[in-house]
Amino acid sequence: MSTSSMKGESGRPWRMPRAAGQWLLAATSACLLLAACGGNDDAAPASASAVIGAAGGTIDGPDGVRVEIPPGALAVPTEIRVARSDAGAPADFPADASHGAVYELTPHGIRFAEPVTLSLPSATDPAVLPVFMASPGGEWRTVSAEAAGGRVRWQVTGFSWATQALACRIPAGNTDPFLCVWPSSFGTLNATPAPSLVNVSASADFPNYTLTQEATVNVRFHYAAARDCGDVRAEITRWKTGVVDAGGRLIVTSVKTQQSPSLPPSSTSASRGEDDIVVPLPFTHADNGVHFFGMGFSCLRPGKTQRAVYGGQLRLSVETPAPPGPALPTITQQPAPASARDGAAVAFDVLASAANSLSITWEQQAAGSSSWAALGNGITVTGGSRLVLTALLADTGALFRAQVCNTLNAQTACLASAAARLTVTPATSVASLSVLAGALNATGNVDGTGSAARFDTPGPIALDAAGNAYIVGAACTLRKLTPAGVVTTLAGVAGSCASVDGSGSAARFNFPSGVTVDAAGNIYVAENFRAIRKVTPAGAVSTLAGADMAQDFVDGPGATARFSTPGGLAIDASGNLYLADRGNHAIRKIDPAGNVSTLVSGAANGNPVIDGPIGTATLYQPNSLVVDAAGTVYFTEFHLVRKLEGGVGTTLAGSLADVTGYVDATGLAARFNNVGSITRDPTGDLYAIDAGNHVIRKITLAGVVTTVLGVAGQTDLNLTSTPPHIGFSAYGLVATDVGQFLLSSHPVVLKASVP
Repeated sequence: MSTSSMKGESGRPWRMPRAAGQWLLAATSACLLLAACGGNDDAAPASASAVIGAAGGTIDGPDGVRVEIPPGALAVPTEIRVARSDAGAPADFPADASHGAVYELTPHGIRFAEPVTLSLPSATDPAVLPVFMASPGGEWRTVSAEAAGGRVRWQVTGFSWATQALACRIPAGNTDPFLCVWPSSFGTLNATPAPSLVNVSASADFPNYTLTQEATVNVRFHYAAARDCGDVRAEITRWKTGVVDAGGRLIVTSVKTQQSPSLPPSSTSASRGEDDIVVPLPFTHADNGVHFFGMGFSCLRPGKTQRAVYGGQLRLSVETPAPPGPALPTITQQPAPASARDGAAVAFDVLASAANSLSITWEQQAAGSSSWAALGNGITVTGGSRLVLTALLADTGALFRAQVCNTLNAQTACLASAAARLTVTPATSVASLSVLAGALNATGNVDGTGSAARFDTPGPIALDAAGNAYIVGAACTLRKLTPAGVVTTLAGVAGSCASVDGSGSAARFNFPSGVTVDAAGNIYVAENFRAIRKVTPAGAVSTLAGADMAQDFVDGPGATARFSTPGGLAIDASGNLYLADRGNHAIRKIDPAGNVSTLVSGAANGNPVIDGPIGTATLYQPNSLVVDAAGTVYFTEFHLVRKLEGGVGTTLAGSLADVTGYVDATGLAARFNNVGSITRDPTGDLYAIDAGNHVIRKITLAGVVTTVLGVAGQTDLNLTSTPPHIGFSAYGLVATDVGQFLLSSHPVVLKASVP
């Protein structure tokens, strides 16, 4: 422990002649005599020891030195030894003290859980008597010991304990009755907030306090000093029980302060002054444990003679509870699996919320690995984060997740998102078409595999989570097509067009015009004659909303709702259906219970198409639509690709002035001719059949339009031309992966690949 040194006129500190254990010197003042003074008694034993355990015990050492160890001070049995030393007292000891015997206390560096009492025989019973002690290699110090009943007693918490008082050196011939700075009380503590500090002192000369919550503690000592001190300086030393350095020595911190030289007069002596030294120290729950404080004073007198004395000791038990930690954040949108072409950009998104401080970092697990590697922070988006990277073939199969964290009171609680897999496909340099099912020169309605199957004008297509396609068309059936090309009829009878609920071949559809699939594998079919049907994976058909041949424009529950020429269907992650109601020039929404509402409508009777907020925006015969994870609806009209986002309708590409044509460009400069089926690939780009131009167009989210398949003006279905021709009757389009599609073009279902 670092304390102020006791110095002579030369400024040299007194130090032990031997760095061994804890040393004790029995000494006299000018008028008091300790029983051990005057040298050693050869007949008396030079040492005494005993093994003391948890029950405590007493050791009576040489010359009457006694060590009293209370129950609970030691956790394990320990040999405690008191030995008289032959080293003698330091050569330069305070002049007013007679040298006495020196004793060593071991084991060195031991710490006690409860205060241990040391005592020596005393010839008289003064109120207070100084006893000099030293730690290994340290300066001699004094403790203020109590004398009564023929013994002088004081307490320590270890044999490397720092002392409470440093003796005042009085020069020979001095007549000044008050040379030294001296503490007139052992000090007090108070705290802000005040109720957090409890005084649990059992003794006024060794105050004990308990701190029950985080607070700033003001350590206060009262002192007296000669009035002619040039200034008074103080140093609070603080150490925590059991906190030692590598050498086993206590780790001590100190705070120094300087008092004004104008010392207020003492109430008891005109030659003295009195005042307080107060130092504020903050404590947190991290400081839990027992802390001790000692105070050192020094006085600069005329002639630059500095004298010092250490003041009383305070004990503080810090028992502050840790502040509340944060709750786990909430993830509202998990990262979704993504696909990309080699060298293309790909993105993963996570949305989350936190009660306190939200932070998000991304991690990657390489294919074949079981460990996660940090990628750092992503791009900040509203309520979440987006990770954007370049997809490489070597990354295919890699997993990506976000660590979503909430921070409070310097504590962090994190929740890992779901892991999303990345699929990377080789880049394609040219477009291609191939037949998955059906025959180019044969029509009909035959279930079978590949070229053995037959279609008659296949129309809209939708995919389930397993990659199975569902196709409706002019034959009034719902067909299922596996990735291997196996075709079966799930419901309806070819050529028997009506609207009848039932299962399998007992059910009927009345010219279906739209199809989509939910996460559970249920299929929804829009009929041109005003009904929306639901089909289970087993083929059971029921009517969800509307009624056959009942044309109108009515929102409401299930059978009371009315439509006019329903078209494309799409579904969101919550199971809400979105319908392009062509005849009513509206986008309608149907919740899972069948309740129908209108999102946006207008532009009937030749009114213009207008962008703007719902209530202002208008539509004209919306045809096909898709919806993304954020709920943005993208839809096609005759010559436009538009979107409905955040309650606002805008045109992504095409002419609001109803100008047709064929122009690859950006936004309103692009031209279409009767845009039909639209789909969205895993990267978020849109693809649509431009039926009047007989091509497939790509539309980025920035509105950039390019042609990716087909040749404008070529109406034949030609798989071998460069590039291939998609035919005049291309109708249904759905993305199966990045750059990969299923395309229905009479009389077949095709696999399409585009760059």
